[in-house]
Amino acid sequence: MKRRKFLQNSSSLIATSSFGYHLLGQLLVNSFIANSKSEAQELQTSLNYVNIFMPGAPLRFMFDQWLRTTDSEPNLVFNNMTANAYQVANGKVVGVTNKEFLYNGFKVPYLFSQSVTVSSGIKNISTLLDSMLVMRGFGTGFDGHAFNGAAQMAPLGGAPSINGLVADSSKKIFEAIQSPNRGGYHAFTSQAGKAINVLPIDNPLATLLEGFKRPAHLKARNLKESQSIAFEEAKTKLRQFSSKNSQASEILNSNISNAEKMIKKGIGNLEGYWNEAILRYRGLIQSAIRTSGIHQINNEGIFSDESSLWNIQADNVYTLAKDFNLQSAIENSMIALLSEGLALVEYILSEDLGQSIEIFAGNFENLKVFLKGESTSRKLFHNHDMHGTGAMANIFIMNSYYRGLSAGLLELIDKLKAKNIWNKTLIQVSSEFGRSTRTDGSGSDHGFNQMVTSIFSGTYSAGPYLVGNISKSGHPGEGYLGTQGVGVEIKNYNQKGRPTPLMAASTIAQLLNVNKNPYVNLAEPLVKNKDGILVYQFEKGKIVDG
Repeated sequence: MKRRKFLQNSSSLIATSSFGYHLLGQLLVNSFIANSKSEAQELQTSLNYVNIFMPGAPLRFMFDQWLRTTDSEPNLVFNNMTANAYQVANGKVVGVTNKEFLYNGFKVPYLFSQSVTVSSGIKNISTLLDSMLVMRGFGTGFDGHAFNGAAQMAPLGGAPSINGLVADSSKKIFEAIQSPNRGGYHAFTSQAGKAINVLPIDNPLATLLEGFKRPAHLKARNLKESQSIAFEEAKTKLRQFSSKNSQASEILNSNISNAEKMIKKGIGNLEGYWNEAILRYRGLIQSAIRTSGIHQINNEGIFSDESSLWNIQADNVYTLAKDFNLQSAIENSMIALLSEGLALVEYILSEDLGQSIEIFAGNFENLKVFLKGESTSRKLFHNHDMHGTGAMANIFIMNSYYRGLSAGLLELIDKLKAKNIWNKTLIQVSSEFGRSTRTDGSGSDHGFNQMVTSIFSGTYSAGPYLVGNISKSGHPGEGYLGTQGVGVEIKNYNQKGRPTPLMAASTIAQLLNVNKNPYVNLAEPLVKNKDGILVYQFEKGKIVDG
């Protein structure tokens, strides 16, 4: 119950940042000066890092828990819970199946053949595949939501966490930001003494910049005057530095006009941004979730036969009523916290204020359903820890969820591309673990030996890419038969047996271009970026027969 309460109430947690407008101006100035010095010394800096965390570990076979991806691999040992489309006969849903979409040599889940609408128009979800790397087939061997969530961010004791690595390399004003607070699901370790700014999700930008409205040492009469005073102070300092005789000052002086413009933006345009961005992301995510007429997903009625395959889990496990069409369940549904988080990422990266940002793609809220034995509908809080959600309910619900996530990602990528930021950014989608899917199709449990994470970046193309081997047989004798992502050894890898989260962390650190990869001696990166193409350092991900 403590874990569930955390997941539901995370948006109300408090923040830890407070500054003044005059201090923001000075921070911006210091950032410009530091960047000028770095440019003069030709120092390399890491990519922007965005982590999207899905609390509760939803089933991911629709999205990035890929199974059989080529015809040369052994056939799947089928499990109902890993299916991603319905079987339809005589206009009715009668079963589930695996449906693939062929893209650049890979058979990927059916979701990627679908389209969503973003600000720029209709876009196919397959667009994500060009910059997508799936890392699967690793695990910790230990259960626990918080433990496994933190272990993937900080897999090596005494070493920096992934977000800490980026913060240590960063010259930004706010090196690391998290919204909302992840509590024990989170880890942040910096070797340079950097701190993470933890913000509430309901108004994170105002909290991050709180106090900017009035310099403490000056009696400004209003917000506009406060900003003007702060800007003039900042401009004076920039001018003083740029008059010095040094290579760094020459670089700064050559860009002083742009620097002044960015300072004005950094302290002046927040108030007009937030509401528009939230509504924009919310609208396109809701549209993606509620789209109908998708073949073998929701172009036919989805009616329960009241078997365990039609169970759905909220705080308890319920069975859907026979006369209820599951298609109507999502009329008011939304992915909690996602639109706010994506708006935050867009603003922070666009304004060059931070480099490591962690957000949530929260629970799938407000499912409105009719249940077996009940005469009125009820809204269920759909907890991602889907122990009791059966195969039939899972197909429709999770396809809608990942459509929403995909639309949000595509919108964010478009906005970053427009500002030439996407080619400096890496986005990771993570959760505590995968799922151990029950052979009878009645639900799933904690897959701490079948973890998966995926990353997207504008620094490479020609994807998708896949690393990490999985077992064909699942967990024999444990009620989890079938091919479902259980990790197995990678040939010639320097981790023997099933790889740990170090495997993924080392690969991410390599692609982030941080100054030093602290994980490399224990787990080599599985790919390297060579001129915008990812090159496999070991074998591609495959199914191992046995």
